[in-house]
Amino acid sequence: MKKTPPPAPKKEPAKPAETAPKDQEKEKPQPVAPATPDVRKLLNEGRAALALKDFDTAAGKYNTVLDLEPTNTVALANLGVIRYQQNRLDDAENYLRKAAVAAPNDSNTRSLLGVVYSARERSKTLMRN
Repeated sequence: MKKTPPPAPKKEPAKPAETAPKDQEKEKPQPVAPATPDVRKLLNEGRAALALKDFDTAAGKYNTVLDLEPTNTVALANLGVIRYQQNRLDDAENYLRKAAVAAPNDSNTRSLLGVVYSARERSKTLMRN
């Protein structure tokens, strides 16, 4: 007669983040997923237009997203990229700052903002010479 194996030990539930040591805590990711299918569709259309360097169409799609979701970080950041590509550095900075406020832990947005700052400094240097 075969013996049945003993039951597996029960796993303890994961501890909440509040009990983790400070050095092991991770920053909470900011929600960037669009809330509605309409917004998802607009973001996808904006990305497609941006990939084709059709900046006017892409900007229109992203502005429509912002009409629906004023703090949508994808739309804000991509409008910043568009304005950077158009050498409209003040506008690029404004959009990227708004995106950084909406998602303060988003390193991609902060990197893009750094690129804009660097471009502005290069532009100032060229103007002085």
